[in-house]
Amino acid sequence: QWIFDDMFSAMMIMDYDSNANGRFDANEIGPIKSDYFDMFKPLSYFTKIYRHNSVITFDHTNHFTAEINDGRLIYRFRLNTGALDPEDLKIALYDETYYHDVNIISADMQGSPPYRIRARETELAEVSFYFDQLHPACLVLERMQ
Repeated sequence: QWIFDDMFSAMMIMDYDSNANGRFDANEIGPIKSDYFDMFKPLSYFTKIYRHNSVITFDHTNHFTAEINDGRLIYRFRLNTGALDPEDLKIALYDETYYHDVNIISADMQGSPPYRIRARETELAEVSFYFDQLHPACLVLERMQ
């Protein structure tokens, strides 16, 4: 899920909660998705998975919805990763243009049997952006016994 700051949330609520009922109805969510979510497809929705010197990017999401919670805009959606072995898997969230500030607040990971996994937050030192000055935050997945 993405939780937006107060300023962007207020703008989106003012522009898209057309009946001012304090929530986004089904007819309001479609325009939000097309106007302010689908544009992130070329950026892999700010999400990349690094594994054994290869990069997995995303060009599709499922179950998109937008909601208002305590005055904040929240996007909820799923990225389909398929079945991935968590060994040497790093999930990075960042905007290469450095226009959007993307942060990991918490990680809720679920592993399918036979894997139990945990996520450890760190910096992805092997990837640089914004004139090679920044390294994205990432989650390193680790198997649990």
